[in-house]
Amino acid sequence: MTPRQKLKVYQDLATTILSEHSFEQAKNLLSMYGLSMEWTKFDLPPEAFLVDTFLFHDPNSVFEMAKDYEVEIPLEDAKTKSENNQNESIVNSPAKKIFISHSSQDRDVVGKLIDYLRAIGVSTRKIFCTSYEDYGIPLGEDFLEKIKKEISSETLVLFVLTDNFYASPVSLCEMGAAWVNSKDHIPILVPPFDFIDIKGVIPNTQGMKINEKPKLNSLKSKLEIFFELDPISFSIWERERDEIFSRMDAVLQKRATPIV
Repeated sequence: MTPRQKLKVYQDLATTILSEHSFEQAKNLLSMYGLSMEWTKFDLPPEAFLVDTFLFHDPNSVFEMAKDYEVEIPLEDAKTKSENNQNESIVNSPAKKIFISHSSQDRDVVGKLIDYLRAIGVSTRKIFCTSYEDYGIPLGEDFLEKIKKEISSETLVLFVLTDNFYASPVSLCEMGAAWVNSKDHIPILVPPFDFIDIKGVIPNTQGMKINEKPKLNSLKSKLEIFFELDPISFSIWERERDEIFSRMDAVLQKRATPIV
């Protein structure tokens, strides 16, 4: 079962329980099934509270509850292809990854964005970012050729948009390459840069600002689906998100302070 399928089971179970019981009754049910609420954040909405609690426990325990409530559980390891076809698909398909298109002058912001990605559960091997050696281009390798190789139809491109980005010929070159070769893009705006400032081929309808917590939650959900990650508990994510958010806010304030 994929992480996405597992999350859907949890969401369907939460919806079913709350359609039949009050929230207080639902919490009592969790205890009856041996599902502790010790680590769950209590100020979450009822459905999010239940899903968050499920995420803290062994899936088999949650699935037992799901069976009792007649929630559909996908069959494990349903084979729709032969093993040879699966192996061929793995070899021939480009690996999913994230490419962070940005200006080198915005390295401070990009570092915090990488922190968000790591907190969500994205592997360092899945992140390509030229400003950081561990995520970027090896010494002696052609810069633009490497970028072209890294960007494919399976690459999610995060455009970190600032005035610096549009002033950089390299960033604009990356934008063109990404637009041609990849099919999934998210513009991420860094204040004071705003949606009305967007130029070029990037659509502003899909964008977000880097200091919007609800949009960061949406980014988490998108990446969990894109990479088929096991969703982390919302309580854990919220705690890590807020810690990074504070550091990001300090960076943004420093950038906004005029240099005397």
